[in-house]
Amino acid sequence: PASATNPAPSTLVIRIAAGVPLHAIEAARPQSRVVRAMPNTPALVSAGATALAAGVRATAEDLALATKIFASIGSVVHVRDDQMDAVTALSGSGPAYVYLLAEALAAAGAQLGLAPDVAAKLAAQTIQGAGKLLSERHGPPSELRRKVTSPGGTTAAGLAVLEVRDFAGIVMACVSAACERGRELGRRGKCRGVRVHASRQSHRDLLQKPAIAVRIAERGVRAVAAVVGIRTATPEPPKQVGLVRASVHVAGVVEHLADPDAATE
Repeated sequence: PASATNPAPSTLVIRIAAGVPLHAIEAARPQSRVVRAMPNTPALVSAGATALAAGVRATAEDLALATKIFASIGSVVHVRDDQMDAVTALSGSGPAYVYLLAEALAAAGAQLGLAPDVAAKLAAQTIQGAGKLLSERHGPPSELRRKVTSPGGTTAAGLAVLEVRDFAGIVMACVSAACERGRELGRRGKCRGVRVHASRQSHRDLLQKPAIAVRIAERGVRAVAAVVGIRTATPEPPKQVGLVRASVHVAGVVEHLADPDAATE
């Protein structure tokens, strides 16, 4: 019998996993319509970035439904499946790179005499504010950087050190290494990930009935979701968001979702 872990052949399968290409998922479920997804942990605060890639049997309606689900916890982009390793390396793993920057900024501030809690608060707010300026399209990163950098000033002195030490090259090497790790996981067929199953009904039915089930099993985390309610096993109260005419409850997205290694070890 069909279930969340053993869906009927005609189901829509939305798969969250690093390094597992669509053709591998489709080979295991030859009659299913498949959409591959890669969110990231800022979805916990409804600020996630999710990339979706549609399989060969997925319909425009399937992709639209997946988009509506993930748009309730942030922004969504559509990419080709062969670009998903790059997505995982950039936005999936990206929050960890930003947290490392926050740690380094806070440590530098503390070393220069600020109280550790003050330094940490300033670092976090600086990253949040800069991200907001960027996301609200106040200009490309290069232009925003130029506006902060006065010739011969303090920012210019700091940036000069980063340029001498090839900061851009280090970031490129970092993202490339994460991307290659995703490809390696794909070659090994090691990732399990998270599966979302939707029974084959009309879009209207999907909005009216609890026809979607989500099962997150890695590391003891469980979640069961429906079109009328997406809930993760967290103690936080659900946040109301809209999904077309449905009321979707999002308690958050479990932190390990976008971590390729956490989904596989």
